[in-house]
Amino acid sequence: MRLLLLFLNVYFTVQPQAASHADIVRKLLFVKQQSYQQNATKENIEAVLDFCSDSVKYDHVLSPDKKFSFDGKKLWRSGAISHLGETRNVKIVIAKLIEKQNLVMVEYELSREVKSGQTWEPSKSTIVSVIEFDKANKITRMTDYL
Repeated sequence: MRLLLLFLNVYFTVQPQAASHADIVRKLLFVKQQSYQQNATKENIEAVLDFCSDSVKYDHVLSPDKKFSFDGKKLWRSGAISHLGETRNVKIVIAKLIEKQNLVMVEYELSREVKSGQTWEPSKSTIVSVIEFDKANKITRMTDYL
C-alpha cells in the first residue's frame, strides 16, 4: 500500500499542469510589455499574436465614444507594427486579476515614456482588459479599456 501511495504521489507531482487562463494572461502581458519597448520588432508583435486565435477580435477603447477595433490577426498586426518605436521604458504591473470559466479580467498599470517630436514624455495609465479564450486556450476576444 505504501508503495502504491508513493507511486501516486510521484505520478501526480511530475505530471505537467495545464496553464490556467490567468497564467496565460500573465505571460501575455509580459510579452506585450516587450512589444511596447523602443527596440521592439515585428517578432515581438508576433509573440503577442501567438496567444490569439486567427479570428481574434481586439478592441482598444479610449472612451465610450472612441475605440479602435481589429478583426483578425492581420489587422491587429498592421496596427501594432505602425506604432513600433513610439514608446520606451515600458512597465506593466498587474493590480487585479479575476478568472472565471473561459474569461479573465485584469487591471494593470502601464507606465512608459511616449515619443513626442524629439522628446520623450512620461505616461501612466490604468487599463482594464477583458480576455476570452476558446477551447484551445487561444484568445478569441480582447477588449482593453483605457
